[in-house]
Amino acid sequence: YLAGVVSSEVPASWDLEAKKAQAVAARTYALMKAGETDRAWHLEATVDDQVYNGKPADPTTRAAVTATHGEVLTRDGYLVSAFYHSTCGGMTEEPREVWPETPSHGNTAAVCGFCDRAPGAHWTVDLSTADLLAAARKAGHEATRVLGLHVRGRSASERVTSIELVTDAGTLTWSGNRFRELLGWVRVKSTLFEHEVHGDGFRLKGRGFGHGVGLCQWGAQGMAQAGNGYRDILERYYAGSRIERIY
Repeated sequence: YLAGVVSSEVPASWDLEAKKAQAVAARTYALMKAGETDRAWHLEATVDDQVYNGKPADPTTRAAVTATHGEVLTRDGYLVSAFYHSTCGGMTEEPREVWPETPSHGNTAAVCGFCDRAPGAHWTVDLSTADLLAAARKAGHEATRVLGLHVRGRSASERVTSIELVTDAGTLTWSGNRFRELLGWVRVKSTLFEHEVHGDGFRLKGRGFGHGVGLCQWGAQGMAQAGNGYRDILERYYAGSRIERIY
């Protein structure tokens, strides 16, 4: 399973040390989820948990899983909430800023500085009023005109935590995460963005791809290319954690 996850989450061409870091994070995440679920299964095979698409693992990926056999991230004797994402855009995020109602352990914001060459490092998207009205309808709000879009809160990493959509039928206030969900996770790649009026809608200029919590995958690859080992990589993104072999 783990070899399948790593081969689904990161390209086969990536460095061994980046894959080792991904293997430890994915193993920790899987064990964390297995210990907390009350469902008939442990994990989704999508980005809702960790991607598993069934494709064969390449030799380097298998080597990364084997070399880190049984290794997990812990802090104070408990598994770390080993979230990860594609590209942080310069700094990772505190879990509570993305999932305020979800408990997490041993995962804090960290400066990255190694993901500048990632495909999602910088992005721009134009949102029309029709796009925003469609998002409002998804949220159960009927409106015919958009009167404004205002950021009302940001986290320490400058990600949007609160945003208002003003319409002729009232004002909707969403978290940055909910805004991404309603407009499309891939379309609005992260909550690390600025916006401006553009035509009949708004232009978003952002950095990063994903929720921004935990391991930055492109940052891990950048660190590996710079000569860092997987332990150094994990220490940067999960500061204060330990790597322990538990089986």
